[in-house]
Amino acid sequence: MNSKSKHLKMACLASAAVLLAACSNTSEVKPNTASEVAKTSPKKVVAVAAKAAKPVAAVSTAPKAPVKKVVVAKAPAVKKYTPPAKPKVVAQAPATKRYTPPAKPKVVKRPAAPKPYVPAKPIVVAVHRAPIVKPPVRQVVKPRPVINRPAVLHRPAAPKTVVAKKAPVYRSPAPQIRPATVPRVDSRSVYVAPKQAQTRARVQQASYRPAPKPQRRVQSAPQRRAAPVQYNQSRLTGDFAGNRLAQAFINKMVSRHGFDRNYVTGVMSQAKATAWLKKMAYADANPKPSKRGLTPSWSRYRSRFLTSKHINAGTAFYKKYSRTLERAASQYGVPSEYILGIMGVETIYGGNVGTDRALDALSTMAFMNSRRGSYFESELEAYLLMTRRTGLNPTQPKASYAGALGLPQFMPSNIKKYGVDYDGDGAVNLWTPHDAIGSIANYLNKHGWKPGEIAAIPAKRTGGSGYSSLNWGFKHKYSLSTLSRKGLAPAYPGVSGNVHMLKLKTNNGYDYWIGGNNFYTITRYNHSSFYAMAVHELAQAIRSKVKPGRKALPRVIEASADQNLIMQAASHLL
Repeated sequence: MNSKSKHLKMACLASAAVLLAACSNTSEVKPNTASEVAKTSPKKVVAVAAKAAKPVAAVSTAPKAPVKKVVVAKAPAVKKYTPPAKPKVVAQAPATKRYTPPAKPKVVKRPAAPKPYVPAKPIVVAVHRAPIVKPPVRQVVKPRPVINRPAVLHRPAAPKTVVAKKAPVYRSPAPQIRPATVPRVDSRSVYVAPKQAQTRARVQQASYRPAPKPQRRVQSAPQRRAAPVQYNQSRLTGDFAGNRLAQAFINKMVSRHGFDRNYVTGVMSQAKATAWLKKMAYADANPKPSKRGLTPSWSRYRSRFLTSKHINAGTAFYKKYSRTLERAASQYGVPSEYILGIMGVETIYGGNVGTDRALDALSTMAFMNSRRGSYFESELEAYLLMTRRTGLNPTQPKASYAGALGLPQFMPSNIKKYGVDYDGDGAVNLWTPHDAIGSIANYLNKHGWKPGEIAAIPAKRTGGSGYSSLNWGFKHKYSLSTLSRKGLAPAYPGVSGNVHMLKLKTNNGYDYWIGGNNFYTITRYNHSSFYAMAVHELAQAIRSKVKPGRKALPRVIEASADQNLIMQAASHLL
């Protein structure tokens, strides 16, 4: 307010000064225009106004006295008040919060609980009674063949046919639900199963025969022979090309047995002489001479065949084919355990029937064995005759490196002599257990097996001396009296006639045994005393498993220098 009043006063004074100047005639005061007055600064306006306010004297001609200058004190400059600038306040819109949806709770998947077992619902048929029920049509249902069941089965009585009677008023009762039934013929209340065809038992083994066709599943009738593979070649090629022995063999088969030359030439051209077979043929032609004074170890040989694998496999084989084994034992007089002993030592009951082709093995042994080539040539001849007789492909069967075939490892010439069709299918197939069992029993029977005798019996000391210097083995025979004078006798009865003394070197010394007639018969299968003893001990080990109720044979008695120990053991066993 003070500043505004000051400006108002100054404006009034300025306007008064202007009016006074306009009215005055003195030349000292010059009129100023409003614009000039406006331009005059406030200080000058105050001075002029003061000057104009003085009284004007009379005009005279006298000289003018000097005019004293009036000094007007300058008012202090008034600073223009400038009000402080107010801060600009910008109205801001209220911040809008962004909507955030609430976080979903984490769901932890739990493993689904196992569904409880719900048995399948039986098929039911809802039967509603009708006013009139037609009698059901009788259907003849063919009986199904039953496997592994008794020959005669009694079926439940067939449901009776219910005929609804007419009634004047019919009320529909509640529906009844009953299990679905198959209509039966009333006249046939007893079902008689057809005679089952005997299924040939088989073991897992390598077989040279192709997979049977569906129509060959019935084994009661002889099987048809497979169509022979046509081999037609005019010139001998392959591993035996240019071999004069092979060419002479072809000529013999043509002239002696009437084979087609091109067929035999084609078959022999397929024969392979592998490095393994050549090595075995050379080893057979050049046997190493036995060193004098060194007796082979029976313990080492025995450990190859008296194993848990052989014993357990033989026990399982007996349980599966016990009927066939006991039938063969009754027919041929050979105990079942000795049949199992031979089959176990030869092939472990079909587990190892050989990996070489029979044609390759027999051809290599026949034409590359200078010592026994003629024998193997005769076996190759018998093999080709067998394949022609049975309709087999000669390049397919597997055999050992010497050409032995099947579970019992028969040579081809023995198949025709001793092979038995024991399952009645019309063919001798030594790759099947039934024919193998019958053929082994027949072989031992034909070579002089005596029923009731024991193959080998442990020896006991009798007080004599000299038995240690006797020759032992299946090639040497002695009477029981001679062995008794020398100091050995059977620990218990079971052998008769001439016997064989066996001296077996073990890790603990020597074991002495007395081999009877049946011991020698086993060596006709393989000419080795160790082989016969391995068959005997494996047979007794299996016998103790499958026939535990029977009295087991005595254990081995070592004929040592301690006579009292031997006599005590013998008296205990007897």
